[in-house]
Amino acid sequence: MEMEEFRSGKKSLELLCYVAGAGAFGVFIRWLQQQLAFNELGLPDKSIFHAVVVLFVVAAAVVFASFIQRFQKQHLYLPDEFSLAFSNEGRLYLAVRIVSGLGLCVGAILLFMQTDTDQNSSDYRFLAILGLLSGICFPLWLGSADRKTAPSPWFLCVTAFFP
Repeated sequence: MEMEEFRSGKKSLELLCYVAGAGAFGVFIRWLQQQLAFNELGLPDKSIFHAVVVLFVVAAAVVFASFIQRFQKQHLYLPDEFSLAFSNEGRLYLAVRIVSGLGLCVGAILLFMQTDTDQNSSDYRFLAILGLLSGICFPLWLGSADRKTAPSPWFLCVTAFFP
């Protein structure tokens, strides 16, 4: 694999991380809107958050359109193989994978422990179980790109499903 192909593959992954980060921030803004811009009956109150959500969507569309134009001008490509896009050798990446998985598992356990007094406890328990599975699967899925032999498609599909 040429160095240029390697760089463009890494750039593709970097852009994917920007998209995921913007999505998480968008969910946070929408959550704030739900918490602060609606009354207890579910009717909208006057709030700046109604405009902020729309402005965020427009800003994200403009930013990602510029990414796409830059992507096309630099002749970057999307990697054809899983291992090329997600290769992350080294102890630092291993530690980050493990810590992120443990963080998800700890959050899921804390959520599970706090569901006893809530009226929607079955929903929260289901989310806690999914969070625990995500915490287990995410490091395994990301680490499988560094294997010498290609992981089975079944393993990749199952571990990619949970996060």
